[in-house]
Amino acid sequence: MILIVLLIFLVILIVSIKERNQHFHKEHELTINDQSRLFRSIENVDEKIKQLESIIESHMDDVPKADVELIENIIEEWAEIQKSHHRDDRSWVRNKSKLDI
Repeated sequence: MILIVLLIFLVILIVSIKERNQHFHKEHELTINDQSRLFRSIENVDEKIKQLESIIESHMDDVPKADVELIENIIEEWAEIQKSHHRDDRSWVRNKSKLDI
């Protein structure tokens, strides 16, 4: 009887450890993806803009011009936000006077 209880306890323990590890790895992967997305370099933003413009040119022939222009404006604003975030985030290295001490 004690052997069966110990066996069940071990099985439950092993399953819970596996579940916890899987959950941790999923969260870790999401964190890594978020970090790579947020800290994109200016060159990567320019490359992404070219890719998006290529997609727009090749796949939006039958979309109204106003809608295409709206999408292009959104992409330009996104790129400017990404670039300014990149510059501001690293500006303290080049210009230490921007530090709030």
